[in-house]
Amino acid sequence: MNLTAVPFHNSKVSLNIHDTLGYVIDPIEGKIRVLNPTGVDIWNAINGCNSILDIINEVSNTYEYNSQAIQIDVINFLLQLKERSLIYLKEE
Repeated sequence: MNLTAVPFHNSKVSLNIHDTLGYVIDPIEGKIRVLNPTGVDIWNAINGCNSILDIINEVSNTYEYNSQAIQIDVINFLLQLKERSLIYLKEE
């Protein structure tokens, strides 16, 4: 995955937060994806301006954990969102 690519949300989906969980709702597909608090943080960092590397750095600054593990986890999470057409990538 190109770390300079900029993810952006599918405009047809929405995020609803209840307690600490986020619910990404795709009304077209009739599907809901549940996000844990870290997933919500990553989702919120996707703003159409932040590159994947920016998002990794933001998550690394929030969570004190192995930075390489964070990079792998963020990339895997973004790939899952992309595969489900919840986000798209704009290559720089």
